[in-house]
Order: sequence, then C-alpha cells, then structure tokens
Amino acid sequence: MKTILSILLIISCFVVTGQDSKVAIEMTEYHFLYRGYPNIIKPVVSNCDQSNILILCPNAIITKQEDSTYEVFSNSYDKTLKIYVINNSINEFDTLATYNYQLLNMPIPSLYWGACAQGGKASLSEERIFAKYDASIPLNANFQVLEWTLTHKKKSISGEGNKITKAQSYLWKLKGIQDIEIKALVIGPDGKKHTITGKWFIEVPKTAKNISTEIHQNCG
Repeated sequence: MKTILSILLIISCFVVTGQDSKVAIEMTEYHFLYRGYPNIIKPVVSNCDQSNILILCPNAIITKQEDSTYEVFSNSYDKTLKIYVINNSINEFDTLATYNYQLLNMPIPSLYWGACAQGGKASLSEERIFAKYDASIPLNANFQVLEWTLTHKKKSISGEGNKITKAQSYLWKLKGIQDIEIKALVIGPDGKKHTITGKWFIEVPKTAKNISTEIHQNCG
C-alpha cells in the first residue's frame, strides 16, 4: 500500500522553482497533514546538497529523521499549515519554497471484532475488539478502546478495555445465528475520543464437537 501510494504522490507532488533549484515535497504517506499525528514528508531539491535543506513550520514541531524525511506534528486549530523549505548552505536562511497544506482532523476509525470488520461473521473465540483503519487509510495510528457495550436484542453487557470476556458466557448460551452490536468509546493518538459502533453476526455451535471448530475459525 505505502509503495503504491508513494509512487502516486511523487507524480502529483508540488514543484516550484527557487534560486535556480527545483523544489518538491514528497508526501510519503498521504495527501494531507493530520492534526495530532506525526506526518511524514520528504523535501526534494535539485542542484543542492540535501544535508543543507531544512523544513520550518511556525505552528508545528519538526523532527528530522535519519532517512532525510521530516516528521511534522501539530495540534494547531488552524485550517492550514505553512511549511518553508530552507537552504542553509551559506549559514543564513535562504527560503527556496513555501507550501500551504490543509490541516485535517484524523479520520474516525472502524471497529473490529478480532480480525473481523463490521458486517462479517465474528468468531466466538475472539475475546478482543479493536479500533483501527482499514486499508483505504494508510495511517499508522494506534487507538485504545476505553469501554464498550455489547447488545443482543434487549440484553446489554458493558465492560472496560478491549476485552469482551465479560459477555462470552452469555454469547455461548445463544442458539443458531444471532445479530450482535458493539458500541465502543475509543481514543486516538491525537487525544480525541470517538464513539463507534459495529454490527456482526455469530453462529453458535450446536454441539461440543462444533465448538472446537468454531474456536479455530477465522473471520469470514
């Protein structure tokens, strides 16, 4: 995913001319900068020693990485971030280019029952739920499940953390195919909390022999 995306972003990167040097910033992960997330960008400047290139941004913390990329982190409430590409080869700041990037809130994650996305058949052997992005959002972000409520018909069971062990004994007593809803409060790396909901169906084994099969069954 990241390899394909990097190629697309290199093709569509912003290019300007400054001081006889062509300057570009390669967005190595995505098209926008996200608030509260360590965005990775890579400046590319022709006819210039890359070790002399600096990135500055008044409303962000800039950290240079070993691979010549830069981590841009901002919790600013501004709608845009202004990024400066600087040539420091002569011991003075020479601004080669200036870019304005839209600053967005991080997307809301999806809820997973084990490895199973909502709408699928969940395995009763899976005792954990997760909040994460699907493959369409290539951000390496970790979300923590703070609390959850599992609902089946008129029955609701609640717990804290991402383990739904508290509901397992009830689920195993059900019969046949049943629809289950889980609502969870999660927090992302940006410190924002979200309430997200997922719906799945489960198939409760009829015999102890089938239970063994169910325990080893993957999300399908």
